[in-house]
Amino acid sequence: MDYTIESQPDYDFAYQIISGNELLGKNIFTADITFLRCMQGSADISLNALTHAFKPGSSFMLLDGVFFKVAACTDNFQMERYSFSIRFFNEIYPIIDNVAYDLLQHSAPDIAPLEAMQSMSLSLDKLRLLWQEPAQRYHHKLSVNLVLCFLYEQAELINKFVESKVVNTSNYTNVLIDKFFSLCQAHHRQHRQIEFYANHLNISPRYLQKIIKESMNSTPKQIVDYYVAGSAKRLLL
Repeated sequence: MDYTIESQPDYDFAYQIISGNELLGKNIFTADITFLRCMQGSADISLNALTHAFKPGSSFMLLDGVFFKVAACTDNFQMERYSFSIRFFNEIYPIIDNVAYDLLQHSAPDIAPLEAMQSMSLSLDKLRLLWQEPAQRYHHKLSVNLVLCFLYEQAELINKFVESKVVNTSNYTNVLIDKFFSLCQAHHRQHRQIEFYANHLNISPRYLQKIIKESMNSTPKQIVDYYVAGSAKRLLL
């Protein structure tokens, strides 16, 4: 892997502006929960193996334990990154409705038309202003509620548009890789052998090794190990 977002337990959330050339072509395994919003330009991004269009005004939730990559972007591409510690989200997860939580697994920047994302953008604007005032008396409570607003707004959009979201399901290899990541997220604590995942995908371990190497420049074993390491970090928080 080229680059990893490390988890930091001593903060609620952080804000930064990132240019495309800082991330272009790098595979990032996310260790924190992140909200991303495109400010200008555009990009083609990969979430695990699936490609999505990232355009100005669009925003989405990047979960922990996801392989993220800016595959291509315009020269002027910039995005905002709102990163949240696992400790912070461990406080929020018990509050989130189970149905909404399941829907959020499908979060992507092209899940809905841009005009439908305006209310989500307002929540992010308020979060950015709050980040600039860390001494605010109710900083933590406001942070929690603004994040919940964003999450529920996105879950509502996903519920309406998940069937029409733009995903290239014609590429069999990408679908296999995306299913591999889902299996890793669900079973990495109990199963670290690559044969387990290959059997569930109905392919050989050698073929799984080949497609992961070609797509991610990594190995299936390394990816399982990333999930195991991420779980160990969360247990320490």
